[in-house]
Amino acid sequence: MQKELSALSKKYLREGKVVSPLNDRVFKSLLSDPNCRGFLIELIHGITHIPKEYMEENLRIENVEHTINHVNEKRKISDMIVSFRGNMINLEMNQYYYEGIVEKNLSYAMKIQSDHILIGSSYAELNKTILINFDNYEKYGDELIIKFQLRDEKGRIETKNFESYHINLEKVKRMYYNRVELSKLEKEILLLSEENIKTLEEISKG
Repeated sequence: MQKELSALSKKYLREGKVVSPLNDRVFKSLLSDPNCRGFLIELIHGITHIPKEYMEENLRIENVEHTINHVNEKRKISDMIVSFRGNMINLEMNQYYYEGIVEKNLSYAMKIQSDHILIGSSYAELNKTILINFDNYEKYGDELIIKFQLRDEKGRIETKNFESYHINLEKVKRMYYNRVELSKLEKEILLLSEENIKTLEEISKG
């Protein structure tokens, strides 16, 4: 994979571009790189508001291939999984929309949650599982970040052990090209969908 990315990177650099993190392989390589640990923590903090200090001490990269529990189960590989003190975060880069992508990613997150229930432990001790979707399309309107939880029709939360976020990459790209002043988090999100080197240098200043 690294050789393929290296060849692709050289081709793009000649064109004044980098291979965009919209590419699954680049997304995984970027966010799992030890040099990008600070960026990963900043990104997760900005989206979920989990304290940075808590993650800096405890965050670790997990295996992205899920265990297979029976012969008919489909192979499942997430884009990125991190954990801290029993809490699991599944990050997915969704370059294109297709019917079933939401259900697929939710099934991955549920699989992560079920795989990390230890034998002898209680469901009441279950830590939080968080799914963060970076969507290169607009499915849920014009909001930049949308948070989903299990609720009833009156808004009562059924459980706090699962959250799902959808990050609207199209929204932040539109904001930048319309010259809207971006916040630090908005710039960090934009970095995940931009491939022009000059643009990347401009938005990463400071």
